Parts: sequence; C-alpha cells; structure tokens
Amino acid sequence: MKTFNWIPTECAPKDYPVQLVQAHFKGPDGESFKMATGKTVSKGWGKMGTIYMSGDEYKPAPVGAHLIWYSFVEDLFYKIDMSWEASMAEELLSTPYISPVDNGMKNFETIMLAIGPGGIVNVWLYGEQVVLEMASGEGETYDMPWEDFMPSTSVSRKEYQLIKLSEVMDEERARQLIDTAVPRERYAVDMRKRYPYDYQILGEQRAISAHTRFISGEREYVHFQKNKGALISERAVPESCILEWAEGPTEYVANIQFDESETARALDILAENGGKSIQLQFELRAAEPRLSIALSDDESFVQLEAAKLLVRKKN
Repeated sequence: MKTFNWIPTECAPKDYPVQLVQAHFKGPDGESFKMATGKTVSKGWGKMGTIYMSGDEYKPAPVGAHLIWYSFVEDLFYKIDMSWEASMAEELLSTPYISPVDNGMKNFETIMLAIGPGGIVNVWLYGEQVVLEMASGEGETYDMPWEDFMPSTSVSRKEYQLIKLSEVMDEERARQLIDTAVPRERYAVDMRKRYPYDYQILGEQRAISAHTRFISGEREYVHFQKNKGALISERAVPESCILEWAEGPTEYVANIQFDESETARALDILAENGGKSIQLQFELRAAEPRLSIALSDDESFVQLEAAKLLVRKKN
C-alpha cells in the first residue's frame, strides 16, 4: 500500500470557535489517525491549528474523517462521519504543486479539517501558501449530555460558553454573536460556489505568477513561466491576488483586493451565458495605469472597477 508523510490539523473562524470532542481521520484498513481534542479552535479560517503527531510518520491516504465537536456560539454539539475515494486522496497527495515560497515543487503534507458554523466541514490539503479542497460535508446536531462533555466541573453550560468565548474575544462581541443567527449559508453555499474560469494575461509584458486567495479559504499559485501549475479547473470567487510580471529587466508586483459583490455578480452574469471560456483577465501596460482587471467570455466583458490595486516595482 502506498504511504505518505502527512499530518492532520484543524481550523475554525475566529468568530465561531469550536472544541473537538472526538476527531480522527480514517484509514483504508480501519486505521484511526487521531487529532488533538479538548482545546478551543479559534485561530481563524484557514489558519493552521494544532499539530498532533501520532503513529507512523508515513501512513496511507485517509478515506474519511469522524468528528464530534461543540460550537460555542451556537451552544450545539455536531457529529459528522465523512468518506471519500481513496484514489482521489492518493492522487492529490502524489501530485506536486509549485510553492510560492521558493518556486520549488512540493507535495502536500498537511490535511486540515475546516469547521464552520452550522456544522459545515471542509477537508483541505494544506501546503506552503497553497490550499486545495478535497471534500466537504455537513454535520448533524448531536445530543451529547453535558456531564459527558464536562464530567468533573460544577460550571454550568452557559457559564462555560461565555468563559471560553471571552478567552478569544471580548464579552460584548460574544453576546452579540450568541444573539445573532450564524451565517451558515455563507459557509455552505456562497463561499464554496465555483465557476469555470481561468487566468488570461494581455499585453507585451512577461507574466510571471499569480498567487490567489479565494473567499472559500483556498489558495492557488500559478507560475506562468514554469508551467500553469493549476490543480483546479473551477474556482471560487477570488478575494485577493498577488500578480507579478516583468517589463524588460524591471519586475512589477500588484497587490489586488477584489470587491466580493462586484466579482461574484460578474461571475454570475457570465455563468448565466453558459459558463464557457470565462477568463479572469489581467491587462498589463507599459504606462500608467499599468494594470486593469476584468472578467470576460466569448460574448461579454465586465470591468472590475471596484478592485483595489497597489502596483510597485519589485526590484
């Protein structure tokens, strides 16, 4: 059986921290690859959580995951049992990606469970500033007796909820979140909606790379000179991008912050046209303004005027 050097971790949004009660990845022959439990997970969506090293360094690709967790803001327990094709996990762990850190070829060595409000769980391959979704699911509320969760304390459920939330945010913010419906649809639908678009570079300049963060939490690095490096054909709405190009000996870098509503609306319009040949278009120029951004297909063109750009010389 093929084995890989990978480790498990987890994350949750800062506003919606959780505590894992049971957590492990499932191996193809019934193995259990344990994760850390009992700690508050709150560093942020896509932020590396606890690294729990157990068992062999090299192990088979996981075929599923089991989770029970407590959602502090919702005051609910959730449970999920996930499964996916072993061949898919093996292929993704075997497929190298280009690292934006040093432009070297790397393999994914971390598998992250991203736990969102409303029982949402995404399974991400997590590399050097590259994040790729492998699977997703929705947990069901789970009726766990409080004394089983906290067997040796006199602290009430409400007290524990506020104590733990106050450790990661101020009490006023905690109470505000408790009294507000959680944004389940955003994590389950809006952030994960995908469109079949690719990158297109216009102009005489030499495009080098694009490092894109998506609202889903995924991140992609495409090196135009070495190879496309793209591991995905459908992408979520872009949140930000670092674009690099050269004009003669001078290299430029642009920090781009997309306007989510404008970009999502443009992608929806193009998808309604049939969703064929959609391009996230970067037009490079020799004079100011050096960069403009649009979304287009064979029939339509939408300028992304609300995107914020900061262009500077790299060297």
